Amino acid sequence: MRAAGPSARPALALLLLLAGAGVLAAAAAPLAPPLFNVSLDAAPQLRWLPVLQHYDRDFLHSAMAHIIGDYVPQWVLALIRKVPFADEIRGMCDALDFNLVDCILLNLAYEFSAFCTSIVAQDSKGHIYHGRNLDYVFGSFLRNLTLDVQFIKNGQV
Repeated sequence: MRAAGPSARPALALLLLLAGAGVLAAAAAPLAPPLFNVSLDAAPQLRWLPVLQHYDRDFLHSAMAHIIGDYVPQWVLALIRKVPFADEIRGMCDALDFNLVDCILLNLAYEFSAFCTSIVAQDSKGHIYHGRNLDYVFGSFLRNLTLDVQFIKNGQV
């Protein structure tokens, strides 16, 4: 192995700096996602409004266009546009001024690209735990959209 010459030292220094920055970024404590309550007693079109109002619409439109354009085949677009969908997703799309088909396709892209592992467990006191790793190719978008949801029914979580 040869030692780096004087002309290679700035490049080596930059490489080491970038590698160090990557290690520091990876070691930084992840931010806790925001927590929202979603009432199952509310109408399906309205129950997700408090969550949706938290996010920037321009970012959501950009993320949706990117994910659908890159991960949803054209034949799926043609097929799915003719199918009726649930009021809950329709309410989300109405609140954000999104096309209903795009919201459905985004859900499909999310599911079809998932190579995730998930577990749900309940302890002896009735507490429910959900753990999941996120192996998505569009994780840079999901990082800014991750949230915790407590579903409320008849005043109970």
